[in-house]
Amino acid sequence: MLLAALLPGAIAEAHAELVKAAPGPGAVVSPGIREIRLTFNEPLVEGSSITLFAEGFQTVSGIQTQLQGAELFAPIPRPLDPGQYTVQWAAVSDDEHKVEGSYQFTVEAETARPDWPWLLLIAIVVIGGLAFRTRCR
Repeated sequence: MLLAALLPGAIAEAHAELVKAAPGPGAVVSPGIREIRLTFNEPLVEGSSITLFAEGFQTVSGIQTQLQGAELFAPIPRPLDPGQYTVQWAAVSDDEHKVEGSYQFTVEAETARPDWPWLLLIAIVVIGGLAFRTRCR
């Protein structure tokens, strides 16, 4: 009898919890990141959302939240500029309880790839070719 009295309260108190985030809190990613994907411990319903903020809390436009069971995701329509970003999320579970949170990740600047590996490879081929040609004479 006591268990039956406690059980409804325990069920009503269950709320969606974030169990996985990609990119995760504190992550450093490339500008080509394609989406934000959040996984929760239970299915979510309409009203759940992701908002992405650039530095200075400027909203990143074009971010549209999609919902699929316990996953909340938002495709990123274009490369992000280097800097720090804030993901603000809201998760609404079947009991209509809303849980919110936020975290930050960083987009690193793209680094130019050095030309020297290619130049080294070309130099080896040319020198090897010249050595082979000289040896065959």
